[in-house]
Amino acid sequence: MTEPIRVLIVDDDEDDYIIIKDLLSQDHSCGYVTSWAKCIAEGLSALATRNFDICLCDYRLGAENGIHFLQKVQSIPGNIPVILLTGMDAADVDIEAIRAGASDYLDKNHLKVDSLVRSIRYSRERIKILEELFREKERLQVTLESIGEAVIATDRSKIIIHINRTGEELTGYSFAEAVGRPFSEIIRLYNENTGLPVLDPLDQAAIAGAIVRFDDNFIATNQHERTFACEATVSPIHDRENILIGTIVVFRDVSSTRELTKKISYQAAHDGLTGLLNRASFETVLSQALSDSIESKNTQRERDVLLYLDLDGFKIVNDTCGHIAGDQLLRELPELLRRTIRKTDVCARLGGDEFGILLYSCFPDKGFSIATQICENIKNYRFKWLDRVFIVGVSIGMAEVSPLESGTVDSLMNKADEACYAAKKKGGNSILVAQTHGKETGVTGERSMALVLNSCLQRDDIVLYGQPILDISGKANNRTEILARIRDDDGTLIFPGSFIPAAERYKLSTVLDRKVIELSFQFCRKHALSGNKTIFNINLTSATMNDEKFPNFLEEEIKKYEIDARMLCFEIMETTAIDYFKSTIDFINRIRRLGCQFAIDDFGSGVTTFNYLKLLPVEFIKIDRSFIEGCTQSEVDLAIVESVHRISRLLKVQTIAEGIETPDTLEKIRSIGIGYVQGYYLAKPVPLA
Repeated sequence: MTEPIRVLIVDDDEDDYIIIKDLLSQDHSCGYVTSWAKCIAEGLSALATRNFDICLCDYRLGAENGIHFLQKVQSIPGNIPVILLTGMDAADVDIEAIRAGASDYLDKNHLKVDSLVRSIRYSRERIKILEELFREKERLQVTLESIGEAVIATDRSKIIIHINRTGEELTGYSFAEAVGRPFSEIIRLYNENTGLPVLDPLDQAAIAGAIVRFDDNFIATNQHERTFACEATVSPIHDRENILIGTIVVFRDVSSTRELTKKISYQAAHDGLTGLLNRASFETVLSQALSDSIESKNTQRERDVLLYLDLDGFKIVNDTCGHIAGDQLLRELPELLRRTIRKTDVCARLGGDEFGILLYSCFPDKGFSIATQICENIKNYRFKWLDRVFIVGVSIGMAEVSPLESGTVDSLMNKADEACYAAKKKGGNSILVAQTHGKETGVTGERSMALVLNSCLQRDDIVLYGQPILDISGKANNRTEILARIRDDDGTLIFPGSFIPAAERYKLSTVLDRKVIELSFQFCRKHALSGNKTIFNINLTSATMNDEKFPNFLEEEIKKYEIDARMLCFEIMETTAIDYFKSTIDFINRIRRLGCQFAIDDFGSGVTTFNYLKLLPVEFIKIDRSFIEGCTQSEVDLAIVESVHRISRLLKVQTIAEGIETPDTLEKIRSIGIGYVQGYYLAKPVPLA
């Protein structure tokens, strides 16, 4: 059953009260419970102490009127709807009543049941709607105050009518200070890149008639001149007739996010160790320079020049003092480069100890001059680490940035890299200019040789030769060095001096070493089965020395072919041993545990000191052939050979003299007391059957 509607009637005329009560009783849709208050004071008291659903109030109530009652009702909790009744004929009373808070206004002279009941029903529904709107407003208000974005509302004149708490914090204005001010007074937007002010964002939204976003590269300044990165959305508000009535501006401080984005972007483009551009970014810069050179119609203009740098002696620092020292050397290098290059030039770390420099608008002779100065600066530089001082150098390849010569970024980089590699092969600390107009350098020839070698590896066309290493005392020969040859397409034999540089340059040396070992072990097994106890010397390249998987491969091959590891001696180039000093020692110790021996090949050809020799765990030293061949003619060469032999004996290391080409050389070596000899005079390499 429907609950009756509780009605309070405030009227100083009891007859009017009875008339209204009688009218309500005629409505059979629901019941009514009426109460009477004959003055404003009684009416306010009743509303404050009892529960009513609606109040009917006469306009004329003695010294006061219904408008006064409406004003005082606002202070009473409950939000009771009030309908104002009057018998006066005053056109402006109805407007005044509604503005004072009346739910409706009725004329007593024309009051009927239907109109009264309908007004009560509408008034009660209106209150429910207003209460829901109020609750919604409260929710929106709480939401606005809770979100982390600043929200500012303006009217059509761009005057602020609302600002939330975050807006207060970002603008520096309180709600009371902001409301009533023009938007442009409390916040100003600028372009972060140009520093120029942004055209009025509210006008932009009004003209566009749609949401305008300011996402990237914008900063804001508030009344305290605090500047922060911001993102903003400006939304115009229109009425039903699509007339602009205001604007909502939402913005937030993205300083931390933008700073993090810049940091990530910087890290993605720069080398973390040196702070220079990384290879990918440098190639992007180089690509643009190449495009600019293609677009330029004036072929006589100053071209750009690419320098490709590779440090000399870096591995010695790394191996003797560790990677921390090597990293510090790389950190100090950019300052040496900046002293020489111009502010407009671009420098990058390409990887490891390799660097690239792009010299903008630079004639080749000027580029060569800059490269020369870089060489001098690095050569004169002394890297100090703890109690040690190191001298380093740099090899530089130089190439002109020209579409006629380079074509693509890759070909340009390869050209400069090859020139750098050739400079390093010449001894380092030098500059080599890449050849132009199709001329082939020795390094370019290595590319062709690499193709031949790769083809031979694919079809297993590796030929093994053997050259005896003789005991100078005349005892039976029991040691042979295995030498690899490959065949060209026409069947011509190619010697190691031609294909080993190509193998190392184009990362084929580990594949080559493994193939040579496999073929050598096949021969060793046949040889051992015949009862021969020859020890075989097998050469290893520098890449294999740094191949972590090689020791396991070697152990598996020894087991596979049932080879006695004591019958194997691996030869390592002196330069390899020093360039990869620490890893070489680790490698040798690991392989020696299998029972194998080691020899340092071409000793004296590099920069080895006897201090390094003392630390290398090897059984043999092969003195470089240049000293052996010269010992009969040069006192210096003779002294070097004698010194190496004498120091080797103290270290309990055997010496081998390679390159014995004449009887005089053999006699000289014999007189020195060197134990083993090898050379064409004694025995030429022969195919291993």
